[in-house]
Amino acid sequence: MRGRFLGGEGSVGMRSVDAVLCAAFEPPDPVPALPRLGPPPSRPVACLSALCGAHGGEVSGQSRGTSVAAGALRHRVSGVRRFFRSFGEQEERMDLVQLRRFLAVAETEHITESARRLGTTQPALSRSIRALEQELGVSLFERSGRNVRLTPCGELLRRRASPLVAGIDGLGRELAAFCEGGRHVVRIDVRAASEAVTEAMEAYKRKRPDTRFELGRGADRAGCDVLVDALGADKELAGVVGWGGFEVTAFFEERIGVLVPLESGVSESASLRELTEGGVVYPAREGGFRSLCDELCARHGVAPDVVFAGGGPSLVCDMVALGQGAGFWPERSWGDPPSGDVRLVRVREGGFARRVVIASPAGCELDGEPRLFLEYLVRRLGARWVR
Repeated sequence: MRGRFLGGEGSVGMRSVDAVLCAAFEPPDPVPALPRLGPPPSRPVACLSALCGAHGGEVSGQSRGTSVAAGALRHRVSGVRRFFRSFGEQEERMDLVQLRRFLAVAETEHITESARRLGTTQPALSRSIRALEQELGVSLFERSGRNVRLTPCGELLRRRASPLVAGIDGLGRELAAFCEGGRHVVRIDVRAASEAVTEAMEAYKRKRPDTRFELGRGADRAGCDVLVDALGADKELAGVVGWGGFEVTAFFEERIGVLVPLESGVSESASLRELTEGGVVYPAREGGFRSLCDELCARHGVAPDVVFAGGGPSLVCDMVALGQGAGFWPERSWGDPPSGDVRLVRVREGGFARRVVIASPAGCELDGEPRLFLEYLVRRLGARWVR
């Protein structure tokens, strides 16, 4: 009988290999010596043909005995399986499992003991170490009797890999601890109404002492739960505002007046130019408020000199009382002036107002402590929910 093995480029499964061998070949007479299994060739099918004893893709011969034939065939199938197993190992790349196995062997200096601890077999562990050595192109272990010992390259890998694997293994515990401790964390970015929001945070913490507030700074703002910002009174509330994509949840409107010394001759309302002719004072912590006031002044053709910028609303009040200039004052979020030596005057020109908005991440429904604080803040500031 003459049989022909036909194959193309690609991989062949073990089940199909058995079927092809059993169906296409009769053991030759006499049984030839099996070819030595060498390194995987570029074409697996060509090597498979060689393993099966094919010459030019053909096998011919007559059987002398069923038992001899069966034994030869079993040897050939076993060789094919070894070939494909070794060919698959060529595709392996260094991964976390290999590093864990390497570190286990480095600790015990014994392949069999390491395999027992890892719950795998000694051959599988040996193959994994060999694959890692082939991938790195260096020898990691050298034999010392029944044990193994790290080479200098292996020692270097152990020093570098050990903290990496330990860090990854501990990541689950860190995440669990973070989630447990993060249940009472509220991450907030305050860009407007800082005095009122700070008072709200203090009052909320007295009610719920386990709450921890984290203020967003720089890139951390992307992970904030609540954003407090301000817009001009004529700005649309629809859409997304703020850094990182927040949408307005609630808002309130407030008028912006001008703080002047108590003994000034200015009436209860005055023109913007008259109020700011001696310069203005700004707080340092309200950069957005200053930008808004500059924009409103520019609309009316006024560009006041800034004589001082620093501190908070209390310092602004003190500087105005000392006659160092006038100070813009949001009437609701900053409350009544803390000093009796100043008074609040209304700007005669229209439009001197702003909307303080309370926003949350767009497309994200808050829950837990952030949601509770958001609802509390809206109630305390008397804000209106955006429907």
